[in-house]
Amino acid sequence: MKKVAYFGGSFSPVHLGHLKTANFLVDKLSLDELYFMPNATPPHKDRVSLPFATRCQLLEQAIKDFGQERFKVSYFEQDDSITHYTYETLSILHEQHQGDELFFIMGMDSLIHLNTWKNWDHLIDKANLVVLARPNYDLKDLPQDIYLHVLSVQQSYPHQRPYNFYLENNPVVDISSTALRQALATSTKSPQDEQFLKTHLTLGTLALIQEHKLFTKA
Repeated sequence: MKKVAYFGGSFSPVHLGHLKTANFLVDKLSLDELYFMPNATPPHKDRVSLPFATRCQLLEQAIKDFGQERFKVSYFEQDDSITHYTYETLSILHEQHQGDELFFIMGMDSLIHLNTWKNWDHLIDKANLVVLARPNYDLKDLPQDIYLHVLSVQQSYPHQRPYNFYLENNPVVDISSTALRQALATSTKSPQDEQFLKTHLTLGTLALIQEHKLFTKA
């Protein structure tokens, strides 16, 4: 039996915060494989800055630069003609990974709004849900129905439920994708901008972004 995780997100762009977080989870949960799974049409976002294929290209480059052999890219949600709901995705992945232990990674900022997701209280039937701590968010901030759901699952695991919530205090400093996009969009970059980008992106990822003038304002 393998332990397989899917890390969902827009990854626009993927940065070292994503990679270091994933690496932390590979070690903490003893994962055999961790898939970065970009979403072509996220149901809870109005727009994504880059096309799906471009984000995947940057992910492939970032993984190559980082050198973690357990990292992979999932193209499961590549169809941009439909809205991809996590419950539907996990239902199919659950069937595909029969015999494996399945994990889905999300942030605390997503857990707080989980009751707005499709079939939110049945996600735990399809996979373990790994929740990453986020600055300024706490379990006490959860809506009551979500808090009681998490508590009920934890109390009934493993005798009544095959999956559980894992609340992880991710030690990696949170990096703002918005700040990265703003720095990349600046036509005349200061030395501080350049250092900021080199600190938070792999060099191969940054080179691809600059070569193709991604995020640059017209």
